[in-house]
Amino acid sequence: MLKTARLLTATALSVAVIVPLAQAGDEWDVKVDLQGSYGDYAKSTEREDLWSAGLIVTADYLDNVGFTVGYNKTEVNYTPGTPKLTQDALFASVRFHDTPDLLPGRLTYRLDGHLIENDDPTGNTDEGRILAPQIAYLAFDKSLYLDLGYAHSSYAGDLTLTQWTPTLGIGLNQGNDWLQLRGYLIHSSNASRTQGKEDTSAVEAKLTHYFGSDAPLGIDRLQATLLGGQRMYAVDGDAGAVYNLADIQKGSLSLGGTWDLDDSWSVLLVGGLEKYENQDISDEYDNRYLYFDVNRKW
Repeated sequence: MLKTARLLTATALSVAVIVPLAQAGDEWDVKVDLQGSYGDYAKSTEREDLWSAGLIVTADYLDNVGFTVGYNKTEVNYTPGTPKLTQDALFASVRFHDTPDLLPGRLTYRLDGHLIENDDPTGNTDEGRILAPQIAYLAFDKSLYLDLGYAHSSYAGDLTLTQWTPTLGIGLNQGNDWLQLRGYLIHSSNASRTQGKEDTSAVEAKLTHYFGSDAPLGIDRLQATLLGGQRMYAVDGDAGAVYNLADIQKGSLSLGGTWDLDDSWSVLLVGGLEKYENQDISDEYDNRYLYFDVNRKW
């Protein structure tokens, strides 16, 4: 309880500082996201379902510097006789932008941090401490994006992981489509904690289409995501999330739509399927999930 209280206190203080910036004039751009998701574990011999809810606050100053704080609460329900797992996660990020004269674009230097506390009786996913720096480049005409991310993760006991995430993004179809490719190269310091695997690798592809005024069902943006390969304890910089489930993720696919209700409000809905395997108990299963995000901009 004390650990959870510290996470909640830190989040509340951060929100109390950032939200008033929305009233500070044109220098600050502020966004608040309310998120939630539900997942159903199909064919799993251990897990039944999960739910999560979170709040993220983002602030950017004159397009030069920005920071983000977020809190997420997750509960995983197991088969009868096994207590549920409750998890609290705190996320914080700071970024700086630079426009060198020699480059036709903008560089962004970013540092993310995650704190994860839960009541996992095995200890395999508890006391997560993650630092994740990243350097990114975006062309002024938004036709090209490159980044290189690194993450160092440690968990209770004797488990540390390192992750590299090279990323390429390109604009297509006169800016109406955006394709992003990202690799995940993850190394475990203790194969006995990661189902005998020292290294896992995966590739994620995201395709986003931007509709005009004739968008079907009023959708402004449609995004399809496909993940191939294997990864464990992955750190997702786009989502500001950590996949600290101690099983092998063996691929996923999702489809999501964004509705811009006006200049201030938008809604995102995503449906997806993730495939997992626990080799220790020969358990292969799916997570079928729905995710929503409502955000308000100032």
